[in-house]
Amino acid sequence: KNWTLNGNVVSTQNPYTAIVTANSEYVANFEKTYTISVSSGEGGTAVASKSSVQGGGSVTLTATPNSGYVFKNWTLNGNVVSTQNPYTATVTANSVYVANFEVATNNGHAYVDLGLSVKWATCNVGATTPEGYGNYYAWGETTTKSSYTSDNYTYSSNSTTLPLSADAAHVNWGGSWRMPTKAEQDELMDTD
Repeated sequence: KNWTLNGNVVSTQNPYTAIVTANSEYVANFEKTYTISVSSGEGGTAVASKSSVQGGGSVTLTATPNSGYVFKNWTLNGNVVSTQNPYTATVTANSVYVANFEVATNNGHAYVDLGLSVKWATCNVGATTPEGYGNYYAWGETTTKSSYTSDNYTYSSNSTTLPLSADAAHVNWGGSWRMPTKAEQDELMDTD
């Protein structure tokens, strides 16, 4: 870190060449430098603003989730140290921070952000995988039936927008889930 003489800093150079004219006691002061690294769990990447930090210094950690994931927390030695992103840590030892991610969900159902005006569910209502068909619902009805005919159709509005009480996605999944509008469907279909 530096050289001192009688408690006063005389140089920060190493090596230091002193001109000695009397008995003198120079003190070499050292500062511990720690190595910082980051890793990430499935679902994203992480970076540190510095790879080495002097003891007591700080480093900023930034996590970037992949599409369909959200940042969950930072852990150090298996212990959660922060849920903030980015996170500024005070360094006191060599450290490996892990950025943890989880599947993005709304009320327990996964979604993907395609960069459009809304986020889209990763599967249909009633399905458990993106490939699954899910359940069938008549427009404005929130329960499934064994058959769909004009005789058992119960919704009477000709509206192209459903109230939440008649929206199969909202009633079955809750939260902010709802059926997409025609404009949102068109936006999805128009992407390249």
